[in-house]
Amino acid sequence: MDFLKILRSLEEFLYEVITWLVFYPRTLWRVLRHPLATSAYAQSQVDDTPENPFSDSISPPLFLMLTVMILQIIVIAMHDTGATLSNPLAQLIFGNEQYRLVYLSVAYCLWPLIYAAGALRRSGKPLNRETLRGPFFAQCFLVAPFAFGLNVSVVFMHTGGDIGALFGFILLLVSLIWYIATQTLWIRTELNYSTTRSFGLGLWHFVLGAGFNAVISYVLRTF
Repeated sequence: MDFLKILRSLEEFLYEVITWLVFYPRTLWRVLRHPLATSAYAQSQVDDTPENPFSDSISPPLFLMLTVMILQIIVIAMHDTGATLSNPLAQLIFGNEQYRLVYLSVAYCLWPLIYAAGALRRSGKPLNRETLRGPFFAQCFLVAPFAFGLNVSVVFMHTGGDIGALFGFILLLVSLIWYIATQTLWIRTELNYSTTRSFGLGLWHFVLGAGFNAVISYVLRTF
């Protein structure tokens, strides 16, 4: 009986993994093409508590983690190992693929957390695990394409020579513009702010997340 349960669990796991080949690119395309509609879909799947949420896509946190995993595969394929690390803690985190995957997933989740918590605070809603889940899931969808563009651009700038550096810079600029523009629209929709105010708040949240990540990375690599 236990053996049959293990087989059924493996069956479900295999089916889930193989469906990512369909639903990952589909979800990525939906986010790129209709970011606000996709973020609203994510929030509705959490708030309305359907029986089988995200049945036609991938759960947003998992979608973000898969994106980071794909990025790590690209980094390995491009032989961009980064700088030599002398700090034992940095070697443990950045030198091990599993720990690096977890670290980068958490690092990119800082932006969804900051945007979601900021929107809740300014909307006057209580901040707790239940109210935070919806906007956080929505933000996980939005940050994944930016994470993809950011990391690919850095790899090209490190390993692609002059042409690769130019391509990487353009990709970085496009990814940043897309992300800030999308956040501006999301904040304007969620909080009913003006476009100018939404842009300022979106930019401030982005800088805040980048600052936190920079400090954490510096501490891990230095001490």
